[in-house]
Amino acid sequence: MRVGPLIYGTLETISGGYLYDRKLVEYLRRQGDDVSIISLPWRNYIRHLGDNLSLSLLHRLEQLPLDVLFQDELNHPLFFLLNRLLRARVGYPIVSIVHHLRSNEAPHAWQNRFYRWVERRYLLTVDGFVFNSRTTRHAVESLRGGESGLRSWLMLRQPGATPRLKAARSFVLSINWTFEKLQTDLKTGGSE
Repeated sequence: MRVGPLIYGTLETISGGYLYDRKLVEYLRRQGDDVSIISLPWRNYIRHLGDNLSLSLLHRLEQLPLDVLFQDELNHPLFFLLNRLLRARVGYPIVSIVHHLRSNEAPHAWQNRFYRWVERRYLLTVDGFVFNSRTTRHAVESLRGGESGLRSWLMLRQPGATPRLKAARSFVLSINWTFEKLQTDLKTGGSE
């Protein structure tokens, strides 16, 4: 399967979120999947909001020969509008890897409302999610406006069999198992 994880910066960035991203990429490569990292430059939040108008980025992404595009949820300001255009032009599903929500960090009420507005719109543009915990899953469900009805670590926004999701069905099951195992390995130091 041709997989494109889309991140800011590089996978070598030291943080818990990038650890999950690295483990996902390692697993996919061990399974024989063709993984092509799509790296975008770090910029400030406002500049990323402006990037939603980038036709060059849209054209770049629509030309990628992928079976699934993973977007780290950190990219939400860049894709809350752009994903709507992208989804109309590509056949591959867009899956968001969610470690935590930015809107849960904001120290000021006005910032929190703004981040929640942008983040919610982003979360409604993707086909599925990979969560690092049940807490994160519940936070996303709450922000999106209700429970998704699915019970796995990787949850699809549309449980029906659409052409976009049929292509990723077996991949979804693999990723679900991978993140459950990864969480266990992180808790036990890999001893189980």
